[in-house]
Amino acid sequence: MKQIAFASDFDNTLFFGKEAKPFHEEDLMAIKAFKEKGGLFGVCTGRSESGVLFPSKGFLDYDFRILATGSYLLDKEGKCFYQNPFSLGEATLLYENLCRYPSFSLVVNTGKSLFSSTSSFDGHPPRKEEERLKRTIRGFSLGCLKEENAAERKKKLEGSLSFLHAFQNKTFLDIVKRGNSKGEGRKRRKEHLCLDVRAGRGDSFNDIPLIEEASPSYTFLSSPKEVQAKADLVLPTLSSALHDLRNLFS
Repeated sequence: MKQIAFASDFDNTLFFGKEAKPFHEEDLMAIKAFKEKGGLFGVCTGRSESGVLFPSKGFLDYDFRILATGSYLLDKEGKCFYQNPFSLGEATLLYENLCRYPSFSLVVNTGKSLFSSTSSFDGHPPRKEEERLKRTIRGFSLGCLKEENAAERKKKLEGSLSFLHAFQNKTFLDIVKRGNSKGEGRKRRKEHLCLDVRAGRGDSFNDIPLIEEASPSYTFLSSPKEVQAKADLVLPTLSSALHDLRNLFS
């Protein structure tokens, strides 16, 4: 039997946090059927480990987790098989650069959890400012006022700091060490598992590396046209993408 894995973006693809039922029942049923046939289902996200497990508790168990935009990869048991964090010098330089824009929100991603000095995340309270760089940093998230602000910051950051990549998700930037992306994380997961089929789905600009690496790849009807142009199929739901994979098990 072919070894088939499906990597899904988390926010607004699998998890709809603003809705009364953030996980759609038809998606959960399709994931269960997919796994019962031997398929592997996991997430490929800019979130941290606790950022995935905290809202997923009681709903889903994952066969793999590609976290912090490909910077931190975990297997089913939660064992790390790849990580590529910032060095302390890189994290310090980047942090100082990002702090020049006080009107923007800044969140640190250790891969295991998110934290900031102003907001609570996934059950973790705000942390003191001086604690930020005392941990291994695998990513930063910069919340901008408008999409054009995010696009401008991405261009400036990648033009001035050669050790990073910045991926835009609407008004947010997910910033990781160069060489990391959702696509690279998906590729490393394929090599780790010796997969025959590596399907994937995402909905925004930061998912383009995932969509380009996955085969087959999917996105939503509501996704930006630039994202739709990269996908093999544009389907309305996650469950419809999983149903499309059924003939690959034969």
